[in-house]
Amino acid sequence: MSHNNQSFGWSGALVAFMLASVAHANTIKVMMLHNSQQSNAGWKEGFYDFFAPFLNGQGGFTMSDGNTYTLDTILCEESLDTNAVAKVQACVNTAVAQNVDAIIVGTSSSNDDIKTAAEAVGIPNIHCSGGNPMSWTAATPHAFGMHLPFPWYSRGPIRQAALLNLKTVVIMRNYEPLDLEADTMPSFYEIAESKVHEVGFDPRAEFISPGIVEFIEGVIDDVRSQGADPDMVVNWLTAARTGQFPSMEGTESKPNLQAFLNQFKGRVQMRTTRMKKFGYKMYFGGPNGAGTAWYGYESYWNNGTAALGKDEALYNTGGGQWHYEMGFSDPYFGTTASMVSQFETQFAKVPSYDHAACMAAGISLSFGLQKYGQSLVGLSTAQRREEVRVSVGTLNDETLFGMVRFNRFNQNNGRMSVNWQVLEDGNTRSAATQFRFPSPSWDARIGCPAGTYATGLLPVPTECVACPEGRARSTLSMGLNFSECDLCPEGYGTLPGQTGLLECPACPAGRYQNGNSDRGVCNACPLGTSRAANSIGGCILCAAQTYADVTGLETCKACPSKSSQSDLGQTFCFCDVGAYKDPADVTPVGTVLPCLGCEQVIPGSTTLYPNSRYSHECVCPAKTFWHRPDPASSVAFCKECGLGLVCLGGRESAGNNGSVPNHQAPLQAQMYAAGAPAYNGGDPSYIVECGSTNTCPGDLALGDCPGNNVGIACVDCAADHYSDNGLCYSCADAGFALGPLLAALALFLVALVGLYKFATKMDKPHRDSMMTVTIGAGLVLATLQALSAFSKVEVQWVEPLQTLRGIFSFLIFDISILRPGCFLGTMNPLLNYLGSLLMYPIAATGIMLCFAFGKYVLKKNITLNEVVNAQGLIVSAVYIALTSLAVRPFQCVGNPDGTSSMTAYRNVICWRDAGHSWMVALSFLPFFGGVCTFMALVIWAVIQYPVKVSSPNGVKFVKRYKFIFSRFSPDAYYFALVLNFRNFLIGILPVLLVAYNELQFLSLTLVIAVYALLQARMWPWRTLISNLMDACLALFLGTTVVSVILMIGTVVAFVGLVVAFSFAAYRTYRPSRTYGIFLSHHKLGAAVLSRWFKMLLGEHTTSKIFLDSDDVSKLDAIIDVTAWDCENVVVLITQETLKRMWCAALDRKGANGELHQKVAKDVIAQCKGLSTNMLSRLAMGLKRADSGLSTSTLLMLGDLVTPEAGSCCRVIQSLLQSKLQEPVHVVDPTEAIKDLDAAATQMGSAKVILVILTQGVLHEPTFAGTVAACPEGARANFVPIKADESFIYPDPTFWENLADGKIFSEKTLDGFDTDFEGVRAAYARLFNVLALKFTSHGSESIQGTEIQVMTGRLAPMIDDASAKTDSVRPVRSGKADPSGKGNVDSLEHVLKEPISEATL
Repeated sequence: MSHNNQSFGWSGALVAFMLASVAHANTIKVMMLHNSQQSNAGWKEGFYDFFAPFLNGQGGFTMSDGNTYTLDTILCEESLDTNAVAKVQACVNTAVAQNVDAIIVGTSSSNDDIKTAAEAVGIPNIHCSGGNPMSWTAATPHAFGMHLPFPWYSRGPIRQAALLNLKTVVIMRNYEPLDLEADTMPSFYEIAESKVHEVGFDPRAEFISPGIVEFIEGVIDDVRSQGADPDMVVNWLTAARTGQFPSMEGTESKPNLQAFLNQFKGRVQMRTTRMKKFGYKMYFGGPNGAGTAWYGYESYWNNGTAALGKDEALYNTGGGQWHYEMGFSDPYFGTTASMVSQFETQFAKVPSYDHAACMAAGISLSFGLQKYGQSLVGLSTAQRREEVRVSVGTLNDETLFGMVRFNRFNQNNGRMSVNWQVLEDGNTRSAATQFRFPSPSWDARIGCPAGTYATGLLPVPTECVACPEGRARSTLSMGLNFSECDLCPEGYGTLPGQTGLLECPACPAGRYQNGNSDRGVCNACPLGTSRAANSIGGCILCAAQTYADVTGLETCKACPSKSSQSDLGQTFCFCDVGAYKDPADVTPVGTVLPCLGCEQVIPGSTTLYPNSRYSHECVCPAKTFWHRPDPASSVAFCKECGLGLVCLGGRESAGNNGSVPNHQAPLQAQMYAAGAPAYNGGDPSYIVECGSTNTCPGDLALGDCPGNNVGIACVDCAADHYSDNGLCYSCADAGFALGPLLAALALFLVALVGLYKFATKMDKPHRDSMMTVTIGAGLVLATLQALSAFSKVEVQWVEPLQTLRGIFSFLIFDISILRPGCFLGTMNPLLNYLGSLLMYPIAATGIMLCFAFGKYVLKKNITLNEVVNAQGLIVSAVYIALTSLAVRPFQCVGNPDGTSSMTAYRNVICWRDAGHSWMVALSFLPFFGGVCTFMALVIWAVIQYPVKVSSPNGVKFVKRYKFIFSRFSPDAYYFALVLNFRNFLIGILPVLLVAYNELQFLSLTLVIAVYALLQARMWPWRTLISNLMDACLALFLGTTVVSVILMIGTVVAFVGLVVAFSFAAYRTYRPSRTYGIFLSHHKLGAAVLSRWFKMLLGEHTTSKIFLDSDDVSKLDAIIDVTAWDCENVVVLITQETLKRMWCAALDRKGANGELHQKVAKDVIAQCKGLSTNMLSRLAMGLKRADSGLSTSTLLMLGDLVTPEAGSCCRVIQSLLQSKLQEPVHVVDPTEAIKDLDAAATQMGSAKVILVILTQGVLHEPTFAGTVAACPEGARANFVPIKADESFIYPDPTFWENLADGKIFSEKTLDGFDTDFEGVRAAYARLFNVLALKFTSHGSESIQGTEIQVMTGRLAPMIDDASAKTDSVRPVRSGKADPSGKGNVDSLEHVLKEPISEATL
């Protein structure tokens, strides 16, 4: 007994036990119990030599307690062929002594002894084998078997055989009862191999037992005595398996051929065995004794001579536990392929399934503890073993051995067993490879005999087949190689149906084989050919103008006069076209006599085909018809067809009672209708052009209409019928006759209610989204009406527009879709036109009734404006249809018979029928009362719009005509006229250009194209989505020039329309937030502050900020924006705000920039859903300058105490800095008066001094003192900016009050080192300069324009000042000269000529 080559004495054992106890917490103690007699099975290599070192080399595994464990393996290796129980018990005792946690068992014998011994001491034992399901019971819960039940090996092949419809099977197995005798075998061939094979013979080796061979020969004879050879053989004999075959460079396992096929004795019996040719279609054999691979390769006699080779084992199937080509995942190796690669590198061979089973035993132990085990810390050995047992038993995971799952008796049944097959290269392949079936026959393996060839559907031939007719083979084929029979050469061959020939004989007389189409068969020369008896070539075809009506002719006969035969090899001749067979010619087929001509029968006639036999086959040719000038004439001739007719020529298809058919009358051409003639052979009574191929499909008899259509042009329907897409259908067959009418009424009511809702909710929330939906609906309706107008153009339309033309007709008030014939009994064009005229009045009346119901029943507040707008929307939506309807009676097209018909009603003859006259009279009312009136209204409203909106009653005007202007942005109000004019042209152009189809099409396309360009340029619609929708629809209509482009345009426009319209509808019910912040403020009290605060917030966020002065287009919907279109509402609290109904959110104090900046940051922090401006710090640094005293190019003076005035200064400062890229320093007068000398120096060095004029600034003492301190030389740089509409320029009263001390006290001015005259002189100089304007309450665009004007004035001043060098130090102005004289005008001069805003 070997224990890892270690000898343990008592002391050594004690020390080892102590050391093991120390390390026990981080190791799993495992014993490998290996049967040395089965060393070739690979169990030891799989676990002890490969897996355990690999796992430990990878750092072991980590359990749930976070501790990492490795495998501490010991080996107990014994030969278990003798005294197995004692040896097993000794190994188990060692395991107990060394506190082993688990035992890995590598043997296929004595397994029950190991289970019993290990169970007695409670040690989990995992067996690498264990395929016998009978050996597993509930008595050994600590034992686990990795092998799958071996009876499963043949289950897959047998099932496959059943699917392949195999019927018979021979099954052989080894059966070893102690008293078994060979002559008492059961009928399915059991054999006690130990009693048959020679003494000392190893049934698991690669050698062959002659005794077993003799027994198998008897089996073959017995099978054949019962009938044919079997379809399948299943071989479970032990001796039929071999061990590893070492000749393939030691890297692969070679399975050997089954023993029962080795049907020979001694060295020379292989030929005898093969000659028996015991056949089968499918073969299965189990694994060999070593368990490493399935047999199937060479077998040998004991003296070393070969028995059978790999060719004899081709396509045999085997079964076992595992195959190295199986693709499983593994928790430690990753994949089976990875493990195979590493194993092959280490051992120079691929692993067998016993290798893999022992690896899987180690994986089950390790991974079971890793995934399912609890902490082992502090457990006793017994507790650790129990944890191992429970963890391994819980496994249900995939490993390199496949899914591992133990049944209730602890045998692995996680997957099915594997099957494989020997393929052409001699290697086995797993079931993942395509299955080869059937197995080759022995003739195919040995070589097909002469007269046959090797064939099959697999990579190698599987059977030998007799050479077919026309082929022969004189040699033997090579075994397992495809072969074919040779095609007989030209002039040689077999008779029809003759097979299996070795040689091809020469063709007999009267037969010939051409080496091509005859495919080796000698056939008789056919009719129309001839061949001389001794001719070397084949049968010769008869030449043109000759024939042969029998076989064997040496020469062919010539055709008679007026007949011909252009083809070769014919048996008869034909009469030529224009001639017919002589009645005296009795030849049944063709002719042999001269033929007669047709011109003598009917002038201009001919025969339609050659080989005419009778005179009545002389008929008029195509494009002419049989015509008589008058009913009494007996002379007829062939007359040419005219426009609108189709003349096929010939006669009608069948006559009456076998008589000769009549001559073919003209048919109606497609898109034309022709009336029946007055007599046979006469001209049609009328020919008119149709509007649809459905009504006039062509190829109809004169006067006929399709189906139930009747009348001229076939547009009328019979009584109690209705028209659908040009065809008439029975009202009774259609079911509910009033259905379409009721459906139309229902849709009409829905449309009215929708229009009523919209008209009464135009000023409600979501107006933009609702407007988008409304505009979109109107655009779609207008586009479909425009397409309806296009559909009336007589050009060639492609599908699907050809089909859609009829569908769109209802959009131009065509009531035929309502099936009026079903509820009126009949329908004529006049009633149809009258019904179309009534559609708009009905709609207008319906909406009026809705308003009346809402006002008097529902007690709604209905205004006149809502009624007017609803009616206007109806007219706008159907304007194209209304125009087209009004001019419909004037749209007439010419007919081939010289008349003209209405394009809408082709059965109405223009200017001749009474119905047309009534239609013309009725059309004046919609044209002048609707079309022209509405156009005049739109023109008047567009002209009046600029004047009305600026007048006191402008709001009433806009509300009254909202249906015209509300759809467009205010700047594009005039686009209403453009749109209406486009619609007018679309409706009327088909009438004006009715005689010029192509010009109609081009003009309509031009109108659409010009409109599309204008729309794209002006972008007029109120919402962006509406503009995009209009562009898509314009693209749809504008791409109708080319059919292919039309299809592309249709798809693109339709997709764009659906997306845009869906988005708008979605936004109607699920609106998004356009603005991040809604900035609320008192208009007068905090307008400029709100502007300044918006600029501050913009430095910290990129989200949009709503300020009413910037979004003037949304002032009418400001409540909607507040409630639905912003994420946050920020209210600027001022004194006036508290008098309003608003919520407080922000404090305010003067124009303190730092405080405002802090408040802006606080607001940003409190608001939700804002996008942060990452460059805010940089932007703030660039945009704002210090307001302290420093040298600067531009200075700004203003009232920084008053909140609005101070905010105005900050706004102008920020905007100018951004525009000029120059710092603008704001001088705070309250700070400047503290050091007037420094202020004077600062102002003296400035290039421009901006003075912000706001209400009350001139009365501010600190402002007056600061201005007066400006040096006189620097006052030329004053640039006043009027930033407050409430600011009043100084008048004489102001100057008088200033001089009298009513504005400033003398003491106050004295404190600023100035007096009344100093202030007056500074003010006078300030107002000698033309003031710039800044609209503090204006929008962002207005302020931007004003800043641009300021820049144009200030930039030259900055450049001029930069070019000058001031060598005089600026001196602050003090008190004025008492005389009142100096460089400025006197007070009296100022009083005489006061400066005001008007004079400036």
